[in-house]
Amino acid sequence: MAEIATTVVISIVSKLGSSDHKKHFPGDKLTAPSQITCSQANNILHVAARYKEINDVEIILKSHPFLAYEANAKGDTPLHIAARLGKLDAATCLVEHAKGLEVEAEYRKLLRMVNNKGNTALHEAVLNGYRDIAELLIKEDQTLTSFENEAGESPLFLAVDGGFKKIALRVLDTFPNCSISGRNGMTVMHAAVIRAQSREFLILNSNVRASST
Repeated sequence: MAEIATTVVISIVSKLGSSDHKKHFPGDKLTAPSQITCSQANNILHVAARYKEINDVEIILKSHPFLAYEANAKGDTPLHIAARLGKLDAATCLVEHAKGLEVEAEYRKLLRMVNNKGNTALHEAVLNGYRDIAELLIKEDQTLTSFENEAGESPLFLAVDGGFKKIALRVLDTFPNCSISGRNGMTVMHAAVIRAQSREFLILNSNVRASST
């Protein structure tokens, strides 16, 4: 496993900038995987998730399982990166890894970790319109739909505000657990009204009102 991990680390480090590459190859020695960081304090799992190196993600997790919980300078975990960029395979791998630790608190912790903006991985998936990842995360932990970020935005508000009807309807399935709050004192209904020129969002607004009563 050590030899495989070393090969994987070299592969991942090769994707970094030249200055980062040199930093982690002092002479003939390779920096320990757990100590490798690059710009924005990303660890090797952040990089692997970004480049959709799913096999590398799996191998690194086996030898360094808690790298999955490390945040970079922006507070993002590797799961945040995978969710933001729509890397479903990487997101699934990270979630299954956390479940495999067989510690309920650690599993929930990964799903619920927030970055510097207060976003969970679900917020990031919704913001960028990645329905498959949003569905994965909601299936694993429905309480994620109740989380609000630093701006006061709930996943449902972001889905409606972004025009992602199918994601919004999936989040709405978790009502009354989901929050309907939005930024600047707005709610999901405000966002739906703003998008009222769309017949689909008029129907969604009706669904939200009906669920709220």
